[in-house]
Amino acid sequence: PEKKAPAAAQPCCAGAASDESCCGAAASSESCCAGPGQSGDGEVCCAGAALTQTGNAEAAFREFMRLAGAPGVIDAATRQTVNIALSLVTKCGPCTKTHIKKARDMGFSAEEIDAIAWQAISFGGSPVLMFYNQFRDN
Repeated sequence: PEKKAPAAAQPCCAGAASDESCCGAAASSESCCAGPGQSGDGEVCCAGAALTQTGNAEAAFREFMRLAGAPGVIDAATRQTVNIALSLVTKCGPCTKTHIKKARDMGFSAEEIDAIAWQAISFGGSPVLMFYNQFRDN
């Protein structure tokens, strides 16, 4: 299963299985975050640690996004379906354009993308329909 970034008040490895760190590596006597927001191999290990230890909110958010979008319990096609629907409901133009293109590249048909859009429209109403129409044929 995917690891979620712990809350800022928790230690970096909170919520990790007893035999692994929050980075997914085998646990050791060394803390998961050997340096400011980093595991022993220099990779940022969790968004919470990166934010609280370095104060770099943008880096922490990018790491959170990487973790949230990583392969795991949900397969890539389902994840892409959700990405399109959420992009539409939140009316994020760059996100919508990116996720529709990625879906097409993954082999989604125009009919499948329309079905995903209509699901989002059913939740977001007319404003989402008008927003989707801007990206439908691009």
